[in-house]
Amino acid sequence: MNYSTEVKQKLLSIITEMDSYRWLFTKNPET
Repeated sequence: MNYSTEVKQKLLSIITEMDSYRWLFTKNPET
């Protein structure tokens, strides 16, 4: 069973996505 591995991968991808969004917002601030 690779369930925990799949969950870890999903979490990692979500965290990476959020990091990218934060980086984009920090690079182009709306203020």
